[in-house]
Amino acid sequence: MYREKRQEKKEEKKQIDERKTGQLIAGADIASAGLARSLELANEGVAFIMNRDQLFNHKTPIPAGIVATYCIVKSFMKKQGGHVKLFDFDFDVFEHGIYPAVIVVKKTQEGSRFTSEANVIKLVLPEDKRYSKRLKLDEIKDYLIVKPFNKSYDEYIKPGLLYFSEDLSGSPKNLVLKRFIQRDST
Repeated sequence: MYREKRQEKKEEKKQIDERKTGQLIAGADIASAGLARSLELANEGVAFIMNRDQLFNHKTPIPAGIVATYCIVKSFMKKQGGHVKLFDFDFDVFEHGIYPAVIVVKKTQEGSRFTSEANVIKLVLPEDKRYSKRLKLDEIKDYLIVKPFNKSYDEYIKPGLLYFSEDLSGSPKNLVLKRFIQRDST
């Protein structure tokens, strides 16, 4: 009983702060809404290509779009259960200036666990080769490196959720200066 109450309190704390909801929604992309609708309609699962700053950027979990997409996927998976694979492409696959990310969601039976894995895909071409979106996979497959990200979706998103779920208004009052080092101005 005590454990269950403690877990409920933890879950309550993870809820998005209402005052920051506007920031979260403003930063979200229409692709996140499309993903949500696709998750509702699909029988077995979906795969989506999105801007990496709306889905999974191995360099940062903070952009609001990433948090919004996570919340959409996580809320759906609470009801359904399933497995999520994330891929962050660390190069401009489509040559339009925006690096993509891919999410593959496979549904499982209701009540089952939510699991995830993430990977970063890099393209390492020799100096005499040049990438073009016109190239076939057979022509570049030997130059693609897939690296496991070594964090679950939940672990990856924690800093982003913290920003949107914590009330930081009282934080400056609680800071204490432990040491001040004066530098010579010359």
